[in-house]
Amino acid sequence: MTSKTKEKATPKAKKEHEKEKETHNKKENFEVKIEELTNDLKRLQAEFDNYRKRTETERESFQNYTKARIIEKLFPVMDTFELAITSIKKPETKGEENLLKGMEMIFSQLLSTLETEGLEIIIPKEGKEKFNPREQEAVLSEKTKLEKNTIIQVLQKGYKIGDKIIRAAKVKVAQ
Repeated sequence: MTSKTKEKATPKAKKEHEKEKETHNKKENFEVKIEELTNDLKRLQAEFDNYRKRTETERESFQNYTKARIIEKLFPVMDTFELAITSIKKPETKGEENLLKGMEMIFSQLLSTLETEGLEIIIPKEGKEKFNPREQEAVLSEKTKLEKNTIIQVLQKGYKIGDKIIRAAKVKVAQ
């Protein structure tokens, strides 16, 4: 009987052993699949994070472009305001004085509003600063005792938003 029991136990033991092996293989397959899915998830998260950063950068770039376009359209108004303010150098009447103060207040408020949107004014220092072609446009030159390419006079202010020059300052430089 012992040999018969042994023969019967052997197939049963084999079956159990195969079942254990199959369970072990399934467990390994699940672990491999979990690792693959985890890696896929990490990759998707990284791709989404890169997408989010890229779209944020593009959105900011578009906003700055739009701001610049709108502000550029205001330059003639700003230039006219400055001309009007400088044309009343010394008000002769109380009415002219009040008009000048009102214009200065409106212009100041306009500039302040544009500065909150990121606008920066470029005003080179006359007689001290060297010509910078990145921020300035030399429209006139004159022989003077100053060192060559020194700014003699600022003819028109320049403007920028961040690192982007919207309008270069127009200047007169020494030859």
